[in-house]
Amino acid sequence: MFCCSPLATAHKLYPIRIRFVNIVTKEPQWVTVAYVSVVKKLNESATDERAKLRRSAVLQRVLYVAFRSVINASHSGVTVYT
Repeated sequence: MFCCSPLATAHKLYPIRIRFVNIVTKEPQWVTVAYVSVVKKLNESATDERAKLRRSAVLQRVLYVAFRSVINASHSGVTVYT
């Protein structure tokens, strides 16, 4: 989505990548599964600790959203057709 406002800025994102190994070819492959936005420090007391807590909370949320269907499948089970 693009914005025409001169005050608009882009968000910096870090990719979350996981490594899969193809069981047929034995070739490893890196796949990007999500992106996490950069959380900057604010001007407040205990800046480093609070920024660390915010970053970990954002990471946990992103991981949950990226893997929630797999989490549900791991609890209930799924049929795999070969």
